[in-house]
Parts: sequence; C-alpha cells; structure tokens
Amino acid sequence: MMPSELVMKIYKSNSNTYFNLVSRALAELKEKKLVEIVNPEDKTGRIYKRTKEGEKVLKKLV
Repeated sequence: MMPSELVMKIYKSNSNTYFNLVSRALAELKEKKLVEIVNPEDKTGRIYKRTKEGEKVLKKLV
C-alpha cells in the first residue's frame, strides 16, 4: 500500500500533515524491519508491505 492510500484509509483526508505523519511512521517501521518497500528504485509512489517479522508483531497485537 502506498503512503497516500494509508492516509486516505486512516484519516479520510489527503492532508500533507497526515502524509508526513504516515511517512515518518513507515520510515520507523522500515528501520525496525517490520515493513519493506516493494519498489525501492522508485522515489515516488513507493509501495510498502509487512515483513514476516511485521506479521508476527501484528498477530501479537491483535
């Protein structure tokens, strides 16, 4: 899912403020290896997906 899609899904708005929050959160999740970028060569329109570790963490939270 792209950051812009997450913003619309979570906040029902396309605000830059929300986009910055989501982008920062995705960067932190990527740093912790909970998500990965599917298309790292693209600088815009990046698609993120959960890693296996991210799936494990999600199951513990739910």
